[in-house]
Amino acid sequence: MTFAAGTLLLSALLALLTYQLARTYLLRQREASVLRQAYANARLVRDTVQTPGTDIPRLLASLKSPAGSDTVLYQRGEWFAASLAIGRDDLPARLRDSVVGGEPSRQRLVVEGEPKIVVGLPIPAVEAAYFEVFSLDELRHTLRILRNVLIGSIAFSALGGAALGLTLSRQVLKPLAAVSDAASAVTHGQLDQRLDVGDDPDLVGLARSFNQMTEALQERISREVRFAAAVSHELRSPLTTQVAALEVLEARRGELSERAATALDLLAGEVRRFQRLVEDLLE
Repeated sequence: MTFAAGTLLLSALLALLTYQLARTYLLRQREASVLRQAYANARLVRDTVQTPGTDIPRLLASLKSPAGSDTVLYQRGEWFAASLAIGRDDLPARLRDSVVGGEPSRQRLVVEGEPKIVVGLPIPAVEAAYFEVFSLDELRHTLRILRNVLIGSIAFSALGGAALGLTLSRQVLKPLAAVSDAASAVTHGQLDQRLDVGDDPDLVGLARSFNQMTEALQERISREVRFAAAVSHELRSPLTTQVAALEVLEARRGELSERAATALDLLAGEVRRFQRLVEDLLE
């Protein structure tokens, strides 16, 4: 999960940076292109309008412009448009007043949901102002494709990071699984279980400590087994003899004096208490 989250964050940042840089670069290239086209058309309009009797709407319609662009011309108080799609009222008022006042301007805007860029150029020689509206839909389509590709790369990177993290974590935790299996075996009585020390410097100390612990545990249990065997042999045999002798004496209790009978009762109680203690100790 950490690998996936880290890869997702890093790829998202890189994708965002890539998208912003590409968007800025493509937009600047598009603006430079439309400016060159607008200046070329404005010069053509200036040279043609100086000829008396020029049909301005036909002139505007004949201008060489990219697909989806529209032209508007202001001259001596009159407005002319190359098509019905874009006219005077579709131009931003501030840009329109600025260009008519003699200052070149450009502005991006959205017309009916379609992004466009408006370039306005004053033509003082003929008391006119030339406006050309260029479509940015092709650029938007290109950026949409780039965005989808980057989103796909983010998802792919996150999945790749998750797969890499899963593989590495399994490799890292594999020795710990061996330790867990060995500990489980020791818990179930396999005291001869040992770990392979190997040559991994990060696990050598753990393996050696585990092996030393199991060896110490095995030795301790062996001592307890030997101790129990010794106690069983050294204490149970004489204790069995004492109990047998006590039963013989108790069978002849009626032949004993009162004082001897009292001593026999005390002896019987101590022997049986000692017998219980030995059995508890062995258990």
